[in-house]
Amino acid sequence: MQDFPFTIRDVASVMNLRIRHRNTVSLDVDCPLCDDHKGKMNLNFQKNVFRCNRCGESGGMLNLYAKAYGVDLQTARKEIIEATGGSAFKREQIHRREIESTRPQITNAEMAEDAVKHKTYTRLFEMLILADCHKDSLLKRGFTEEQIEANGYKSTPVYGYKKLTKRLIEEGCTVEGVPGFYRDKDGEWTIYFNRKASGFMIPVKNPDGLITGVQIRLDHPYDGRKYIWLSSVNFEGGTTSGSPVHFVGKPGDKTVFVTEGPLKG
Repeated sequence: MQDFPFTIRDVASVMNLRIRHRNTVSLDVDCPLCDDHKGKMNLNFQKNVFRCNRCGESGGMLNLYAKAYGVDLQTARKEIIEATGGSAFKREQIHRREIESTRPQITNAEMAEDAVKHKTYTRLFEMLILADCHKDSLLKRGFTEEQIEANGYKSTPVYGYKKLTKRLIEEGCTVEGVPGFYRDKDGEWTIYFNRKASGFMIPVKNPDGLITGVQIRLDHPYDGRKYIWLSSVNFEGGTTSGSPVHFVGKPGDKTVFVTEGPLKG
């Protein structure tokens, strides 16, 4: 990897990107490459890369600047160095690093293989129920009871996260590397649910029918978000959800419909 005298966070400052959500190892910002005002672009600090979950653009920090301003990579590098070379910018950078040095370092796990995630998520969904309020919401959306049952929607639990995780492990499921699971301050495995993220869970499946991720339709949307991914990227031993694509139907079908999300799919 080429060494740079700046990071993707510096690039975000230079470009004055609007920050919508701060994570431990990333930022969610408005995408400068499409008409996004909901923080769909994620900037990863560890890898110095970006990805917009709205328009699909991705790449390194030079690519972000170059695509936004219509310049080549060499020009992008030169202009970023010039912009980050001022004394005011350097003072801000030093102050930021001093703050970050006091924060505990978090080590994330490598994402597990699809088959491993599928086994864990399948058993997790089997352990949960669908609350009446969520079932009524799905019925009002036009789902039949048979479709609701077949698609496997379940409500987020309100307590017992650690016990739920312990049961999964005891039954032979792997939680390390499965988005949503992490180690708490006592070093014990648990899963990241909370009141703010309450809602019903949507299993996201790949073309082989394996559950590779979980999206939550929030009961109370916040920061312009109606849906969030079940993720544990901000916690020790956790991992990012990524943005897996939900596939419905049979591989090889000649007609393809692209929808806004897995629930509509």
